[in-house]
Amino acid sequence: MMKAQRCPRGFDPEHPEIEWIKLKTFFVSRKLTVKEFSSRNLASSLAEDFRQLLRLNELLQKAVNGSW
Repeated sequence: MMKAQRCPRGFDPEHPEIEWIKLKTFFVSRKLTVKEFSSRNLASSLAEDFRQLLRLNELLQKAVNGSW
């Protein structure tokens, strides 16, 4: 994982999400078992995963826009 050594310019080093802000790249994945993949709950499980990705995306968008 590539991570900046210091806090990026303009960001509060005490920000509760500073470790996320220091990250230089993001790759999100999740392994599914055959049972999970063929489950009737697959859609709801994936929907929850995407809700979590939206949280990450919102954090990144705030960082890009400087709207902390």
